[in-house]
Amino acid sequence: MHDWPAAFKKFKNLKTIVIIDGSLDPFNSVILPVYALFFVTGEAEFGGLLGYLALVGLAASYLLARHSDRRKKRLAFFAPLLVISGFVVLAMGLTQSFAAWLALVTLYSIINIVAYPLLLAVQFDVKNTDIGFWAVRELLLNTGRFLALSCVALLFYFECYWAVFAMYAAILFAYPFLVKQKLGIKRTARSA
Repeated sequence: MHDWPAAFKKFKNLKTIVIIDGSLDPFNSVILPVYALFFVTGEAEFGGLLGYLALVGLAASYLLARHSDRRKKRLAFFAPLLVISGFVVLAMGLTQSFAAWLALVTLYSIINIVAYPLLLAVQFDVKNTDIGFWAVRELLLNTGRFLALSCVALLFYFECYWAVFAMYAAILFAYPFLVKQKLGIKRTARSA
């Protein structure tokens, strides 16, 4: 058993960032597949869409990870990637055609594959990762997931679908500025 109060104290300046990181998780795994049901009607189409996105993710992660690892300047792309993601997410909520939505989801998937390791690097580069770190991190990630999915459920219930995308875009826009304010990390940090 570990000391929860001590673990939380060591998490200073990282709590909000990890909660927001947790709130971003359901976007790929819950929001996009559920929203896809507005565009696809059959099981085969839905499975094909998920398979297509998995293949895009696999190809993008392989190609982009090799390129970024050679350059060793991943953190320089942190803020621009999240801002671009925010605009893509906003556009997803406004589009009415399946072709445009699919193109935007594909673009978002590619950007997310590059950006996600950077989100993790922010947390791991700043703190020692002992058992207390992992316990508090999981608690805070799940808090973010719960809060985000609660808001999404409410917005879906009232059929305010565009507001779901606006909420996630706002989170993506705010994230790099929050990291800079809370942790003082700049684009040329030691982990770049």
